[in-house]
Parts: sequence; structure tokens; C-alpha cells
Amino acid sequence: AWVNDSAITFKGTENFSIVSKNMTNVTTFGWRIYANDSAGNQNDTGVQTLRVIAEKNPPNISLISPASGTKVNNTFIQTLSYNVSDASNIDSCRLSVNFVDVANASVVVKDTTNSFTYSFSPGFQEWYVSCSDEWNNTGFSNIFNITINDTISPSIAIQNPINTTYVVGNLDLNYTVNDTFLH
Repeated sequence: AWVNDSAITFKGTENFSIVSKNMTNVTTFGWRIYANDSAGNQNDTGVQTLRVIAEKNPPNISLISPASGTKVNNTFIQTLSYNVSDASNIDSCRLSVNFVDVANASVVVKDTTNSFTYSFSPGFQEWYVSCSDEWNNTGFSNIFNITINDTISPSIAIQNPINTTYVVGNLDLNYTVNDTFLH
């Protein structure tokens, strides 16, 4: 057996401790156990692989645009940009609007601008991005807000009656109202 990469000998039924290694990041190494007896019989376990995960830090997410506090008129579809950095690979990122997950990205490039496109309803909205790395460490951005103002009046089209005079009696009014956000 080896302790700290040096061979040691055991006799009888001695116990031994696990080799101690300092690992500062994800490390994969091979190991095997050899054994022999006084009759010259020997055996080994074959090479075993051990992957040690030392990376426990969550991804760091920075929101880029639109800036928090942005107010826009009638532009409901917005591109929301962010950057994510981490020591490990990024598994996925999620967009949350008003604390509800609304979109997921499974292809994310670290240390560059990534984005979601989202169609907001009118009014004050809060949004943030969370990302998980390959070791399930999850990080969260700050919360940004955006206000979408609907300044377009509804349209009204009268189909019947159109500028005419009718005799007293029942009269059907036929009209259409259109608006992107009718309530």
C-alpha cells in the first residue's frame, strides 16, 4: 500500500488509513490495491477510477440589459441579456419573471453575453436569471425590474348601424373592439 504516494507494508490483519490527497478542483485519478502472502500468492484490484469534486461555488450571474428600472412604451417583447461565469461547465440557466420560471436555456456559453427573449404583459415586472453548473451548484443574479407601458388605445369598429336613422323599435348594435391587452 502507499501512504502519500509511498509504498508501505502491512502484515497480518493490520488496518490502514486512506491515502490523503489535497485536491483544489475536479480531479480524476486511478488507484489499485496489491496484496500478496508469504506463500507468494498475489492479487490486485485492477485500476479503479475515483473522481473527486472539489468545486462547490455557485455560478456568478450578472444581468446586462435592459437595465433595472427601464420603462418602455408598447415594446412587449424584450431581449434580456446576462453573463455567467464559473469554474465548471454550465448545465443550464433559467429566466424567472415575477418569481416564476418562464424559460430555460440548456446551451449556455460562459463568460460571454447570453440572452432570453420574453414577451411581457403591461405593467411593472421583476426578472432574474439562475444558473446551475455541472455539479448542481446554483447561483442567482440580482433582481432587475422593467415597466412596460401600453399607450395604444383600443380600436373600435362599428359594423351596424352606420350613420342612419331608424324607426323606434328593437335595434341591434354590432361593433368590434380590438386591443393587444383587453381586460
